[in-house]
Amino acid sequence: MGSQTENLLTVIDIGSAKTCVIVAEVNEYALRYRGHGVCDSRGMRKGVIADLDKAVDSIKKAVEEAENVAQAPVEHAVVGVAGSHIRGVNSHGGIVLGGRELMELLRDHLRQAGVYELLGAGVVFTGGAARLNGLIETAEDSLHRQARLGYPVPIAKLPSNLLEPEFSTAIGMVLYGHRARQARTNIDRGFGARLRALFAKQNA
Repeated sequence: MGSQTENLLTVIDIGSAKTCVIVAEVNEYALRYRGHGVCDSRGMRKGVIADLDKAVDSIKKAVEEAENVAQAPVEHAVVGVAGSHIRGVNSHGGIVLGGRELMELLRDHLRQAGVYELLGAGVVFTGGAARLNGLIETAEDSLHRQARLGYPVPIAKLPSNLLEPEFSTAIGMVLYGHRARQARTNIDRGFGARLRALFAKQNA
């Protein structure tokens, strides 16, 4: 990796409606926003990739926009994409018919996964669909848990327009990638220290 990009962390969040790319700079264990790009997700159907060529085209457009803002090429990225267990819902209004059924389906999945009883702190909804009218109220009534919108944890220089639920997943991926990189660095440093100590002991 070139020196221009070795300190950059890029995430690509491929959602049902939007594809978001965020570039952050890692400097002295701190994160700083460098740029982002957003493009309508094409080739997606019910939360999964249905047309690979169209999906790739959307990703390329979002990446190019992020590169222009960050003034650096994207060479590596952490990628998040919806799976077959995610159901897409397209609506121009609020949750009316079917909202309760969707939440009951979610509750059943949580129980099957063995995590429903662990949700003592409640449920957090992210993404653009989290803003659907009545979602929070319907979720609390069906799940019998507190529910709220999830907003991103801000990082340095992050534009205020990204501090919205639509970007929570992407920012969360940036933070996750940063923690993972820190963990690898600490392991490498610890291993190096043990090797140096071993060599010093052998040469004593």
